[in-house]
Amino acid sequence: MLSEHTLPLPEFFNPARVGEIWKVPYEQRARQARRWAEDYALPPAGEDTYRVNLFLVDVQNTFCIPGFELFVAGRSGMAAVEDNDRLCRFIYHNLNRITEITITLDTHQAIQIFHAVYLIDAAGRHPEAYTLVSEADVQSGRWRFNPAVAEAL
Repeated sequence: MLSEHTLPLPEFFNPARVGEIWKVPYEQRARQARRWAEDYALPPAGEDTYRVNLFLVDVQNTFCIPGFELFVAGRSGMAAVEDNDRLCRFIYHNLNRITEITITLDTHQAIQIFHAVYLIDAAGRHPEAYTLVSEADVQSGRWRFNPAVAEAL
């Protein structure tokens, strides 16, 4: 059965560090987590009769940490960091309700349609970074598939 109470944030949670990368003290954190679970009488997730999976999509440094390649700044300039602060709080407040957490990662191959190597012009040159390529560009022959990468696909 789902618990109706919301858990407090653990003492080691530091919202000021949500947008940073740091070395996690795993052994220390494991001891703290065990103590915290005991303090709040949290049974092992394997004993849950009602199972809840929190499914998270693309929660990774590339999108979530300022300065990384595809950081999602949003209107505030720190949207992904703010989202992850809320996410951390949600997880900690609801650990008594969450059985499992599944996280997907947005991964890419070296040769995909959005990489410059995928396309060439009539002279064999690749588009410059951030070039917008339209369907009309491909239909007109301005940009075409690079046959040199065919074997890699």
